[in-house]
Amino acid sequence: MWGTLGIAEQTPLTTPWASPLGRQPIGWYGPAGTAHGAIQHKVVGMAGEVERKMGNSNQNNGEGVGQRPNNPTTKPRAGGEEIPNKPPQAIDEETKKILEEVRSRVMSKLGEIDNVFNRVIEDLTRFKYHLVSLAEKYAENADNIKAFTETVEEIVQYVDRVKQWYKDKVYSEVIRLFKSFRDVEIRIRKKGITIRGRYVTISASKAGRTDGGITVKFIIKGIGSINVNALPLIPEPIRMSIQVGLMNTDGYIDKRGNRPCMKTSHLWQVILWLLAFPGKTTVRIELHVNKKEVKVAWTLRSLNYAFKMKPQPQDTLDPLLTIFAAILGDGTITKPRKLRVSFATSKETLWKELLEGWHKRSIRKLTVADVYTSYAVEVLKRIYHDVAIKSQILLDILSILAMLNDAEKIRRFFMGLETRFKKPKYSIILCGKKFTVILDGGYLRLECEIKPDEEARIIECLRAKGIVARAKGKRSRIVTVSSSEVRRMVKMDEKLRESITAVLCKRYYDTTDEKKRQAIRRYLMELAPIEGAAAAIY
Repeated sequence: MWGTLGIAEQTPLTTPWASPLGRQPIGWYGPAGTAHGAIQHKVVGMAGEVERKMGNSNQNNGEGVGQRPNNPTTKPRAGGEEIPNKPPQAIDEETKKILEEVRSRVMSKLGEIDNVFNRVIEDLTRFKYHLVSLAEKYAENADNIKAFTETVEEIVQYVDRVKQWYKDKVYSEVIRLFKSFRDVEIRIRKKGITIRGRYVTISASKAGRTDGGITVKFIIKGIGSINVNALPLIPEPIRMSIQVGLMNTDGYIDKRGNRPCMKTSHLWQVILWLLAFPGKTTVRIELHVNKKEVKVAWTLRSLNYAFKMKPQPQDTLDPLLTIFAAILGDGTITKPRKLRVSFATSKETLWKELLEGWHKRSIRKLTVADVYTSYAVEVLKRIYHDVAIKSQILLDILSILAMLNDAEKIRRFFMGLETRFKKPKYSIILCGKKFTVILDGGYLRLECEIKPDEEARIIECLRAKGIVARAKGKRSRIVTVSSSEVRRMVKMDEKLRESITAVLCKRYYDTTDEKKRQAIRRYLMELAPIEGAAAAIY
């Protein structure tokens, strides 16, 4: 159920654990109402001896209150039936390695966690300060802007409470858990382990990792989640287009209640989600301890929306905004300028029309669609102008979010707008495109980088001129006219010969490399004897 995945809500020790969906008892092994008398595994040392112990454990999800039936051979099942307990688990070498790696990573990063909470609080406070300044610019939306800042303040206070709870309860318990694995509850899973304490559950898993590493999570118990209410700041058609992009990348549908949800470790994505899904939202945080850093991970669940299935990309009202939301959700903006959208291979047909002209390739069960260089910058500019025309306040909020510590992707979006590509210095015009004259290893060829949707037109245009060309490249498409084809064409096309001769003369006078000069001189003697002779005299 929803409550079992994150931070448990603080409740009196004599009452069952409560979730945001209602007060329901949580069993040891699974969802509400199952296996309250479940088994506790006790791992003794690192030698691998496992004992089965029935003890004082909880009806309150690990908080040590309530007696379990003192029967070492059976456990209760629904209807009062008793079933035999499972045999003890043995710890293999792989599990020992995971335990040691988790201990090493957690202990090395434990001192950073307080600063991680502080950075989140500082970022939210900075965002709140700049957001309220927009109230004067957008007077018609001033009340909602101020209400949104109050929502942000509620999240700030929540993060501060979790931080204090961590300092008071969790920190000392983690030290105790990793001081020695004796008397520590460890549950061995297929691809990881779970270490259970009273105030924290530490989960380590290899599931979903392709690099052989592990994901370590701190699920903090006893502090709960919060419900916030965010008022709408952007028009509904814009919200719906962003919802399509987010739900088809990082978002998912909660099976209980069909509520849209998202998990993220980026604070700016939390704000973007609240903009796309205004209304009541459940917010819960946990910690992810990576090799390089510790991150606050957020789980968001919108209570005012319900989807039986994810909205389809082809049904979007604004394709550019949906692509932008998909990039912000589970895509990348990198240097040199590249845009990427990732989605499940099974959903490729849904994105086909929206991402027409993008280079697509499959990686396991994932399909990635990329665009590069000048075409990528053009897409960014089209997105920028689309947002500026339809929702200027969204553009202003994005510029505020770009100031947050973890908002590198948004900063790259704005930096990409300023990218300028140098025009080829040594180029000629063919079919309205600039073809660079390249002299490599004594061979001369023509090359032009094109957009994916231009390939067929350019190839056909060159063919009409009698020029045989081919396109190559998996990432960016390059149309190439080979050296032998250039030699053939300059004998038939006087204008082409003059254009290439002029470029070679310019290259000859610009270069200081004698080997390159000799190669250029040979071509000039062939193409234009007069210019070649002048170069030889020079």
